Amino acid sequence: MKFDIIIIGAGIAGTTLSHYLDPSIKTLILEKNKFPSHKPCGNIISQHGFDLLPSPPDYIFNSPKTMQLRMNSSIICSKFYNLRRMSYYKWIVSPNCSILDNTAILNISRSNNEFVVCTDRGEFGCDFLVGADGVLSKVRRSFYKKQNIINAIQFTYNGIEQSTFDMINDKSISNDYYAWFIPVDGNVLIGADVASKDKLIKYVNIHYSSSTIINTEYMPITKIQSIEEVITGDDRLLLVGEAAGMVQPTFGAGINFAISSAISAAKSINTGESYKKLCEPIIQSLSYELDSPGRF
Repeated sequence: MKFDIIIIGAGIAGTTLSHYLDPSIKTLILEKNKFPSHKPCGNIISQHGFDLLPSPPDYIFNSPKTMQLRMNSSIICSKFYNLRRMSYYKWIVSPNCSILDNTAILNISRSNNEFVVCTDRGEFGCDFLVGADGVLSKVRRSFYKKQNIINAIQFTYNGIEQSTFDMINDKSISNDYYAWFIPVDGNVLIGADVASKDKLIKYVNIHYSSSTIINTEYMPITKIQSIEEVITGDDRLLLVGEAAGMVQPTFGAGINFAISSAISAAKSINTGESYKKLCEPIIQSLSYELDSPGRF
């Protein structure tokens, strides 16, 4: 079956892209999990990311909806939003696209400007292919060098009273990234790189002795060390969000970049403008962060 565009991945980037595509474009989203699916993540969006969204309703946010960022105990005057990821997917995804979930990608090939995606549920062709399939992107690995990846761990704790989004840069807690503390619906998400697991638990036990771990999740995160690791593809094969390596270098946040790159990809497909050029502000932001760690 032939489509104008196939989007691999029905996460933040893939669903957002579908929303901004011209409705006349025949679009298929292929998703390996059941749609919508849970993803371990802090689910934080900055004011800039929020402002890109088309009048977002309150139900797509967790409680508290907004938070100030506190870095190493000092408040930074920035507003962050607490996204309810699965509600976001259902709200933003275009009703004009087809979604085929629970579908495994077996092979992707390209001949000139046409693509063939072979799956366990059939073969699909398209003129535009978008890799929105995250850190372990099948699309990126089929055509480009894979990302540098570290493994992270995220605990859900209860028994902690907190209203701020906290980042702690302390090697006694986290080796590779800032540790994050995010209040969500009465609990707190606390995460860092996996190698720091024992140190992180010790820190929480000392500072929040009445707290209890109610859930533990592991996740791979892209760790960019140079801007050359960010690959956008070309104007027919587009990589968006974490598949492109667009992840905040300090603590692995990627939702802002997923949204902004998805909007740029849709504009490129709709108008014919260069996707690489449209992504220049994102690349500049990532370059600045690599040169000045901890900037928000």
